[in-house]
Amino acid sequence: MKKLVLVISFLLFSSTVQATLIDNFDGTITQIRDDGSMLMWLQDANYAKTSGFDSDGEMIWSDAKSWADNLTFAGYDNWRLPSTLPVNGSNYDYNFSVNGTTDVGYNIFSLNSEMAYLFYLELGNKGFVDISNNVLPFSEFGMHNTGLFTNIPYQHPDFGPQQYWSGTDYSVPHSPDTHAWSFKFATGHQIADHKPGSEDFAWAVRTVIPESFTVPEPTTITLLCIGIVGLAGAEVRRRRKKKVVVKS
Repeated sequence: MKKLVLVISFLLFSSTVQATLIDNFDGTITQIRDDGSMLMWLQDANYAKTSGFDSDGEMIWSDAKSWADNLTFAGYDNWRLPSTLPVNGSNYDYNFSVNGTTDVGYNIFSLNSEMAYLFYLELGNKGFVDISNNVLPFSEFGMHNTGLFTNIPYQHPDFGPQQYWSGTDYSVPHSPDTHAWSFKFATGHQIADHKPGSEDFAWAVRTVIPESFTVPEPTTITLLCIGIVGLAGAEVRRRRKKKVVVKS
């Protein structure tokens, strides 16, 4: 009986449902966020390279946006680059901060920044500095927790920090529209980047309407767990019945 319990525990803890990230088993991951909104991400964080669209996955903004907007994957054709909206819900604050109160900087936990929220809240990663502006050891900051996602390009922050494009323009008043928001997964830094002059990675995401979401079909591992639980229950009932027979 103890062996059965150990097997069940191992299988349950190694399942593919992690917190509010759900593996759809079709190359996509559904994210259920704190406010009930839902997003679907490509499980492969560098699918532009994997699919052969780009040699290394790093592209100028217009190419990255075109790739995401025209992508058809897992039966869906409404993919896009992640959005970066004002953390305060109304207007952008372009000042730098380390406590997430402005739109440029570290430790941004706002739902309005889809990449920052995924990095900090969903995956539980830490930025280059904490909210008191203390620099963290290299072993503590960055994209150490990848959850259910794969193929996230690893680069030391000194040599190109896993920078990903946002689909949102970085529109500073009285300034030409030459920049877009981006997020550095190696350091947790949200910042702008130059559209035609910089090459960043692209991670496709789509908005999911909760009413349309269906729970993935049970996997082999799930069915196996259910079967083992059933066997364990049968074993318990058998032993109880045996005890009753002995007492009589």
